[in-house]
Amino acid sequence: MLAAATLHARLSAYYAGFYAVLGALLPYFGLWLAARDLSPTQIGLIFSVHGATRVALPLAWGWVADRSGRRMWLIRLASLMALLGFVILPFAQSYTAILLAVVVFSVFWNATMPQFEAVTLGHLRVTGGDYSRVRLWGSVGFVVAVVGLGYLFDVVSINYLPWIMLAFLAWMVISASLIPDSQMLAAHDEQSSATIWDVLRQPVVMALLLVVFCSQLSFAPYYSFFSLYLERQAYPPGQIGLLWAFGVVLEIWVFVYTGRLIVRYGVHAMMVLALASTALRWTLLPPFVDNVPVLLLLQALHMSSFGIFHACGIYYIGSLFPAHLQGRGQALYVTCGFGAGGSLGAWLSGWIWENQSPDAMYYMAGGVAAAGAVVAWRFLFNPDVGGQARVSAAR
Repeated sequence: MLAAATLHARLSAYYAGFYAVLGALLPYFGLWLAARDLSPTQIGLIFSVHGATRVALPLAWGWVADRSGRRMWLIRLASLMALLGFVILPFAQSYTAILLAVVVFSVFWNATMPQFEAVTLGHLRVTGGDYSRVRLWGSVGFVVAVVGLGYLFDVVSINYLPWIMLAFLAWMVISASLIPDSQMLAAHDEQSSATIWDVLRQPVVMALLLVVFCSQLSFAPYYSFFSLYLERQAYPPGQIGLLWAFGVVLEIWVFVYTGRLIVRYGVHAMMVLALASTALRWTLLPPFVDNVPVLLLLQALHMSSFGIFHACGIYYIGSLFPAHLQGRGQALYVTCGFGAGGSLGAWLSGWIWENQSPDAMYYMAGGVAAAGAVVAWRFLFNPDVGGQARVSAAR
């Protein structure tokens, strides 16, 4: 059996690789697509398709993982297939070929993280580790990729982006090969006979999935178009990378203390705070996009709008779904958020950019996040979840 510190390091390494891919994808893939003369609508559709593969496929992978108990085997397979699928992209010349490459990559890459979150939570229940302190290394990988590539693309062509992302995907494949399955999740929870429908019928679960949908729909203009939005304001790639990284550096800091914050204030209060700060962030972005000090303050809200929100979401899933349904619980988190919310938001953002204005995207996002905050405040309070989250956070 691996020592806890070694296991935590290997889990952290996989998070670092996965989010390094994301750190290359989110800020720079839109710029790479624009360099190929794709229109905003085409770019929005590509990001939408990337998100759409998170709608049904993670649930299918989650069902297989829950039934077989072989989560790490599936993660290794999906990581390898994502790498092989992405090999197509550097050679894709037409819009159709690029779209096909993104579909193949996305089908497998988007399958990995829900199951890996379940594996991580299973291991940490045994070792007593703090989820936030393992997950923060994903943010470190994201920052290193964003900042490093920002400076790199100041001096070399962005055409190198797909090759760099292939290296990050290879890191994921290697890291996955070193991580064992969680024995806690391999054995079904014998104390619970609940079905997935029993869990989904709970009002707090339905509210949680709606809140996750609202949050990720509101993030779509940021994920898909923030770099293009800044480029339109004459920000160079290096500064764009630093602005992306600034918020994530603070996210790393807040991950260290999120467990303590949840212990002190409760997961419900922290979730409402995260969504309210998200609404504020998007609403103030258009009028202050050319004001660097204010823009930095808005980017600092990323520690709440993403960091605290994600940690709270994982705590809710870990508390509301029994062990034998954790795979599907994590898959639903991704499906409703990054899948349905993210894909609809990406398509809607591209349409609004072309038919209304870039600023209108962010006002739409602010309204959606505010609606999510109201739903969270009204329906997400659950003493059982709060208590279980406090126990998990205190470890």
